Amino acid sequence: INRSFADRSAEYEPVGDLVEGSWNPKDKDYDSLATWAVDDKHDTVRMRIPWSMLGLADPSSRSALGEGRPAPLVTIPGIVFDVTAQGSTERLDFTWPTWTRVSYVQRIKAGAIQLEKAYRDLAP
Repeated sequence: INRSFADRSAEYEPVGDLVEGSWNPKDKDYDSLATWAVDDKHDTVRMRIPWSMLGLADPSSRSALGEGRPAPLVTIPGIVFDVTAQGSTERLDFTWPTWTRVSYVQRIKAGAIQLEKAYRDLAP
C-alpha cells in the first residue's frame, strides 16, 4: 500500500502515564521505561520524557507543534513545568541549547549476551 502521511490518522500517547523507576540496570527498581525517578542523595526528581510526548517536532531547533489542524510548526523558547509537592507548586522554566550535530556513546545493552547465546545455540 502506498499512502501519503496525510492519509494516516494521528497516534496519541497517554502523556499522563508517567512511570516511576530507576534507570540503573543493577537497581532492584530498574525500569527502562521509567519516566521519572527520585534522587534522594541530591534531593532531586529526575525526569526522562521523550521529546514527542512534549509536543516537540524538532527539539534541535526548538520546533513544536502549534494549535490547529493541520498543526503548524512554531518555535518555542522552552518548556514550562508546574510541579506540585506537599501542597506547594513551583513553576520550572526549562530551556536547552539548539544543536546541529548529534553525539553518542556506544554501549552493550542489557540482554545482548543472552541474545548472542541464543543465536549461537541456533546455529548449525
